[in-house]
Amino acid sequence: AQIYIEMDRFRDASASLEQALSHRFEIRESPTYFLLRAIVHEKTGEWSEALKVLESAMRLPGVKSAGGSFKGGAGPPSAHERASIFLHLAKVHSQLGHGPEATKIIQDAKGEFAKTAQHANIVMMDAELNLARGDVHKALVLLKSVASDSPYFVKAKMMVAKIQLEHRNNKKLYIKCFEELVDRNDTAATRSMLGDAFMKLQDADAAVQEYRKAHKMEMAAGNADSSELAVKLGQALVSTHDFSEAIDYYEQAVQEQPRKLPLRLSLAELYMKLHRAPEAIRTLEATHKVLGEEETAENLQTKVKLLQLEAKVYKQANNNEEYIRSLHDARSMQSKVLGRLRGEGPEMLQQHKSLAARLCSELAKHAEQQKNFPEALRYYGEALKHDEKHAEAMASLARLHMDREELEDARKQCQALLKNDLETEKATMMLADIMFRSNEFDEAIRYFAQMLEQRANNYVALEQLILLVRRAGRLNEEPKGNRLAEAPRFLRLAERSSARAALDAGFHYCKGLYARYTRNFPEALTELNQARKDGEWGRKAICHMIEIYLDPDNLSDELKTGALDVPQSVRTARQLRSELESGGDTGVQLEVFEAYELLMTQHKPSVEQSLDKFGEVLNTDKDSVAALLGMSYALRLLKQDPKARNHLKRISKMQYNSEEAEELEKSY
Repeated sequence: AQIYIEMDRFRDASASLEQALSHRFEIRESPTYFLLRAIVHEKTGEWSEALKVLESAMRLPGVKSAGGSFKGGAGPPSAHERASIFLHLAKVHSQLGHGPEATKIIQDAKGEFAKTAQHANIVMMDAELNLARGDVHKALVLLKSVASDSPYFVKAKMMVAKIQLEHRNNKKLYIKCFEELVDRNDTAATRSMLGDAFMKLQDADAAVQEYRKAHKMEMAAGNADSSELAVKLGQALVSTHDFSEAIDYYEQAVQEQPRKLPLRLSLAELYMKLHRAPEAIRTLEATHKVLGEEETAENLQTKVKLLQLEAKVYKQANNNEEYIRSLHDARSMQSKVLGRLRGEGPEMLQQHKSLAARLCSELAKHAEQQKNFPEALRYYGEALKHDEKHAEAMASLARLHMDREELEDARKQCQALLKNDLETEKATMMLADIMFRSNEFDEAIRYFAQMLEQRANNYVALEQLILLVRRAGRLNEEPKGNRLAEAPRFLRLAERSSARAALDAGFHYCKGLYARYTRNFPEALTELNQARKDGEWGRKAICHMIEIYLDPDNLSDELKTGALDVPQSVRTARQLRSELESGGDTGVQLEVFEAYELLMTQHKPSVEQSLDKFGEVLNTDKDSVAALLGMSYALRLLKQDPKARNHLKRISKMQYNSEEAEELEKSY
């Protein structure tokens, strides 16, 4: 149970304690048994249960005060056990808001453990209680009273350092605490702690110096096998942006300690960050060879980590074939891990089941991108067999069923998400969309209305409501009798909900979206422009602005003659597209925008160029509705109506999907 607690596996720890009790009932008289039970309750947030257990422990002979008679030949509890029960009881009272009770327990403990090694530990808990009450000065005074020869001196000094940084924001005194530890006892451990402190302050150069000193001390002491310190030094070098030196260091460390896998993994991750895929793969392949063919549980788990990293590298290098192979291998290897761990505790087993589910979910997402929907469904189903509450798989499966018009299956997944309180906002939105598609318009809108009535500035829900009522053809409706007020009412509600609403990018985005769909384009552009620089809403706002400027409804039936005269709307759209590109945005949507810029000039050579651009998009994504629709506009301008009709017929046979709903509806 103690080992499981150290590993944060509290369910397994609890199960072990129950098993111990079933083997030997007398352990009910053991203070350690009660203490471990209390710790498990604390770690899982069950503070009231922890209080009951600790109060029972205090009633055991020899705990509240030394001495007493003991059953079954059991000896008296140690001073450490007794002090630990006092400390945990004070902590639990403090967490439950019982300040006076916590203070009394600490004062009693100070009397019981005066002039013992445990007194310093009691003083530190007293400091924590004072800190919780906001008395920072008293907490520091108490901590500084811990003698330098106490076994708790280092812990007390680290608490002082934490207070100086987090409560007084004094970085100089924070570092000084660790420097004093080094002055008192200059070892690799204290130097490493000083390095950690510098890293916390983002002073990587100073951290590198301390880690180097610690490393030399370890080497001098003959401890050349410490990979943890080596990894820290490598990470600090990366933080200084001296990537060349970091690589040299890792390469040398790997040669010196070839079987230290954390070093090899850190080197491979660094190569990946630097977009040096060949070196990353070379490092990972060498690591596979070091691991060998042995299939112990530990080896298999390490191989899964390697394959996950390998998949990331191949994905970054756009090598889809190897990316999928690595994921498949990781999935197969994780199945073997689950087989080896069948007899382990439920907590560890659940962690590995969750990893298996994540791997299946990633394979499913890739299958979706390739429009291989049966394969995607299979992998999402497998993910849920491993972990029936895997939120990402449940939400993705619901969305996939929706896109396949399997609305009842989608509804079941959404209801399961809501039942388990997972991805509630996303599930509610999908459920509303399902209702809309099932012609349950009022029910669908009511779902969003309930969300907005609870939190009027839920701009994600407001965006979805606007899209929904637009598709229902009720965008301008106001309340009539008992009917729900729709978009206009909720926009006003959001504006009145907070004095900051006028500054919220989400609010301006939603106002702009509403104005766009009510064809008030000047207001739409004004509102969207105010959301344009925002990290969350900016990209979508810019895309809507580009679509307004490149609206094909503004095309005339005839090509323009004479010299090319690029309209101002096209110039502005091009400038907005450049903003997206300079922000690191890439992908098919920007290529589509570029093609529309050429189309909207209505200049024959440019329109022909747009056809080529749309064709390039279709080479990347053969079922791009936006590209097929754009080609049909271009072909109509070029008086090639039969070809345009063929593209529109092709779109009409495609499966509906929510991501391209706008283009699909235009094509119909």
